Amino acid sequence: MRLLHLTTSYPRHAGDPSGGFVADSVQALVRRGHAVTVAAPHAPGTPMEETGRGGERIRRFRYGYAESLCYGEGIPENLRAAPWRAVQIPGLLWALYRATCRYAPEHDCVHAHWSVCGALAAAAASGNKRPLIVTLRGSDLNARLPLLSCLTRRAIRRAEALVTVSDSLRAAALRCGADAARVHVIPNGAPEIPPLAPAARLGVRHELGWMDDAPVFVMVGRLVPVKNPRLVLSAFSLATAAGMDARLVFAGDGSERKALQRMVRESGLASRVAFLGLVEPSGVYRLLQASDALVMGSLSEGRPNAVAEAMAAGLPVVATRVGGVPELVADGHTGVLVNSGDAAAMSDAMQAFATDGALRGRMGEAGRTRLAAVMPPWAVHAERLDAVYAACARR
Repeated sequence: MRLLHLTTSYPRHAGDPSGGFVADSVQALVRRGHAVTVAAPHAPGTPMEETGRGGERIRRFRYGYAESLCYGEGIPENLRAAPWRAVQIPGLLWALYRATCRYAPEHDCVHAHWSVCGALAAAAASGNKRPLIVTLRGSDLNARLPLLSCLTRRAIRRAEALVTVSDSLRAAALRCGADAARVHVIPNGAPEIPPLAPAARLGVRHELGWMDDAPVFVMVGRLVPVKNPRLVLSAFSLATAAGMDARLVFAGDGSERKALQRMVRESGLASRVAFLGLVEPSGVYRLLQASDALVMGSLSEGRPNAVAEAMAAGLPVVATRVGGVPELVADGHTGVLVNSGDAAAMSDAMQAFATDGALRGRMGEAGRTRLAAVMPPWAVHAERLDAVYAACARR
């Protein structure tokens, strides 16, 4: 089948995490024998046309002079950091529409990622008559911006099929008026991160500059308000004040970084907290293999890849009880879930993990087993999408 995928982010080069899970999905579909074209925004320094590492055709479209709205920390954060970028929104919407009109007639199905792409593809679909599938990933369903809410509802009404990555997002889509018969829960594929032998793990820790055996907590993700890294740092500060001997590592970047660094200096934690900045996917895997637990303080989530990656690496998880997180983390069995904003509860969980290596090992191993049961391999993810495409094509 010939498939057109529309997205607002797609890896621009090797190691680029932007839209990495979209690329994993696309490449799994190519391995099933589909011919896939990806239409994504252009970015300075990237070719307009190229073949992806999985064999997919990538076609990038220009949407303005500056082209600084997409990629990096994502559209919402890019707008928050520089509100003037809003002048690029009409150009992006028009470019998405034009891309659909241009490429859809050559394909059997159009698959849009996020509601913005879905709404624009729906507007163009009336002319090309191609079935439209829209994947909703959480940020669009949970958005409070009137324009995005409007686009989300339009995409939901017009799509032949909707895909959500978690049961909680399916429920959110139904609340937005989606037809239950057309909503399919298809999680992202499970990552493969084999555990390291003790000697190899020690070697990676030394490479990272961790020369002692103090437990290491890691947060992987953008340092932006919705990810709430301040909660993570506040909980860590409370735990160290209570006598915990551990380290905290932030792998990611964003608008909150300067404020977090200031908090670290003011609290005297500079020797215990590290900021690694943006880390490419392979580096994240090695970081997880060398760490002792993942910690996440998000205010909103779909089905977070960072949690799945940590579980694949055999790490217990301390996270807020939001979105699809409880579908992955079994509270008290594979990690600890706390309420949003509860720094004291998160601190208690961190102290328990820091002082009890057996507890970390037991929960980490249980997490690896649970992940295999609740999150399919990418090949199964692609097989389930294949069934949705086939059903839509027959209508």
